[in-house]
Amino acid sequence: VSVISTILELVIALLPIPVIFTLPMDKTQRWSVAALLSLGVLTSGAGGVRCFFVWKAVVSSSDIVWWSEPHWISSEVENSVALVGSLTSNIIPVILTCPDLCMCTCT
Repeated sequence: VSVISTILELVIALLPIPVIFTLPMDKTQRWSVAALLSLGVLTSGAGGVRCFFVWKAVVSSSDIVWWSEPHWISSEVENSVALVGSLTSNIIPVILTCPDLCMCTCT
């Protein structure tokens, strides 16, 4: 079930990419939108790590308790990566319009 979930996350993350390149947009804008939507691939990568620890706990090892901690940590990391990836498109305009928030000297 864990592997199927991770594969479906990857498919859903990559699904809108071909559609973006058919839209009448500027080339840089098209690549920017594709990059933002491709952040879901990072979530799939974290899901792959979680799948490894599920496999290690359930199939490969006789001690489920020992491998439950890395599985729990990788599950939390996967959720955090998904949240950051989904909020990136909302926070970038705020950082660009208010450079004092990120404490950078960008102009």
